[in-house]
Amino acid sequence: MQRSGWNPARRSRNIGTSAQGHGADNEMVVPDRDSILRRLEDPQFVEIEVAGGMRSIVVERTRPDTVHACTVEDVVHMLELVNPAHLAGLDLVVLRQPTRKQANLEPVWGSLRYYLQVGRHTGGAFILDAVPATSTIRFERKMTPDQHAELERLRASGAKFTETRRSIDLTYEPAVAREVQLYRTVLHEIGHWVDYLDKVEVPAARPGAEWDELWDRYWQRPTREREAFAHRYADETGAALRATGAIPFERRDEPARIIDLGLRPTDFALPEPA
Repeated sequence: MQRSGWNPARRSRNIGTSAQGHGADNEMVVPDRDSILRRLEDPQFVEIEVAGGMRSIVVERTRPDTVHACTVEDVVHMLELVNPAHLAGLDLVVLRQPTRKQANLEPVWGSLRYYLQVGRHTGGAFILDAVPATSTIRFERKMTPDQHAELERLRASGAKFTETRRSIDLTYEPAVAREVQLYRTVLHEIGHWVDYLDKVEVPAARPGAEWDELWDRYWQRPTREREAFAHRYADETGAALRATGAIPFERRDEPARIIDLGLRPTDFALPEPA
């Protein structure tokens, strides 16, 4: 009798592999960021007037090996330099302590939320992440066009690189992170917000306009198109501010002022130079 070729005793080649789902329940993935924002570690809140409107600034406690590179007064002063119309509805700033998993798997300088609720505080928000005392960003020699553009933007921010045969490494300290976050990330995220205002909020105020349709259309645009707008805004606004001498400016980290705001100086204390 001809055999079917199937032997139930034969061990499946997929047993114990990812093809059978092995490790799917403990995969190292970054949890949803917004869920983490709703359970910040010992957050402190500051209500402060910025560019003619009240803003809520949320400061999460840092770990001993990290620091908020930008102080609250740094961020406030930077926002004061921007066109106030570009900040309409952008009512929250979050200085966040990323988890170790996020820092390892998905490190970012900052991000934007079109709507965020932290306790009783709501509104559009941009987030700046705390940074380690020292860290390295590695760019492989074989880069995508977007990665190469990011490398050049970091070079333009004054970051120093070490080149090897296989990679280009940026070893940065909080002072370098401050330059990138304050003069690049903040402007980049405001650029996304301006794009959103122009494409969604402003036309939604017109008779017969549907906010939901405008919102869907906003996200139907290619990611590269939205990123190009934000990069262009950051480039042009940053260049104009540098031309007038408005930036760069000294770090505003006077301990007495930090305490007056009800914040912890240790969350902003830069490490001593080696």
